[in-house]
Amino acid sequence: MRSYVPAYDLRVPATLEEALALIAESGGSWRPFAGGTDLMVLLEAGKLPQTRYVSLRGLDALTGVIVSKDEIVVRALTTYAEIRGHDELAREFPLLGAAARETGGIATQNRGTIGGNIANASPAADTPPALLAYDASLDLVSVRGIRRVPMLFQHNPSEPVGIWLELREDHRGLFARGRLIPEVARGRELLSLLRAGAIDGLSIGFRTSKARIDPKTRIRRIYAVDLWEISIVTFPMMDLARIAPGQTGRRKARLDRSLEAAISVFKL
Repeated sequence: MRSYVPAYDLRVPATLEEALALIAESGGSWRPFAGGTDLMVLLEAGKLPQTRYVSLRGLDALTGVIVSKDEIVVRALTTYAEIRGHDELAREFPLLGAAARETGGIATQNRGTIGGNIANASPAADTPPALLAYDASLDLVSVRGIRRVPMLFQHNPSEPVGIWLELREDHRGLFARGRLIPEVARGRELLSLLRAGAIDGLSIGFRTSKARIDPKTRIRRIYAVDLWEISIVTFPMMDLARIAPGQTGRRKARLDRSLEAAISVFKL
């Protein structure tokens, strides 16, 4: 059974700021819509429960590949076709172009976006493995601006020790991948402690954005949170919230960070 199209709303903001404000003010009832290649499959099948969308199509702030001396920024609305045809990306990061070529057919490659591919979090997604191999970082943007989730030690805001580069949910919980910063003394110390097995706990710091207290049981149920930070800790509240050191080594071109430690988080 197909979906009933008039039941769906789509707004087209003129700027990224307008789009972010609408999403934030709605409390989650308005969702971003990029290329729509995955969503339209669900719509056609009558299995798209969310009915209110904010179109990101054509927003300049999310469009294009920016090349500088130190990095290459692939913005969220960059399509697979644009990645495939970008000369600098082909030279520096050929696996990303190869992944873009393997994503769907020509129509999907012309419409689908790398931002949507990441946000959709499909286990069959083609570009995330290439991004992981190149140790790419992800900027999160909201009405509060652009930020990355900080890595702290013992929830101490005065002791940032690294940064989290990837967050996704899997069958075990929240998976994160990050990097300790070796220029920070505590970062070097933690890397040594992790390698020795002397510390391996994780804990999250968050702000509740949506919750409800059951009037009968007085139990407070949390439905949505804003993740502020993830800390390396000595004693995690959840026993299975653990961290383990990943591989270190040099990356090619602009991702050459030979002294930085990649960290793989098994579960939060």
